[in-house]
Amino acid sequence: EGRTAMSFTPYQLPLMGDDSQTTRAIHVAGLVPSVKAAMQRALAAVTPPLSREQLADRMNAIAKQAGAKITSDKSRLLTLATLEKWLCPHDTEHVPSLVALEVFMLAVNSRAPLDVLVSLHGYRIIGPEQIKVLEYGQAKLAAKSAGRAMRRLEEEIGHV
Repeated sequence: EGRTAMSFTPYQLPLMGDDSQTTRAIHVAGLVPSVKAAMQRALAAVTPPLSREQLADRMNAIAKQAGAKITSDKSRLLTLATLEKWLCPHDTEHVPSLVALEVFMLAVNSRAPLDVLVSLHGYRIIGPEQIKVLEYGQAKLAAKSAGRAMRRLEEEIGHV
């Protein structure tokens, strides 16, 4: 989770400053495969390793505890077959819902799919420690700016 550089599938596109319809269409088309590939990587990184059967069981338990429905199936249970479809980047027809994606991230303790979603828009997610560093840096820059303003005022006062 502490990576500074993101690795992406070939579906990543440069979007900043390009609002063409073609770019937006390609971006949307690549979204599902990119998120599904991130889901695969997140599952592969679980320690100790988690089988797909164990993942389905864990997701069902989380969903049940939360009272959430993660499938369109009336039984409300995630099957191994559905999970396999959700993890296949080439299957763009079967896509997990937002709730199912959240349950998946909780089950594997990874925000990787969310990282992909936000990075496609040029953003990054940061954690609590990184927020402290960011806030420190912002405060430091504000203090330097205030110091410059004070020195400028002192010089003006000195000329009075």
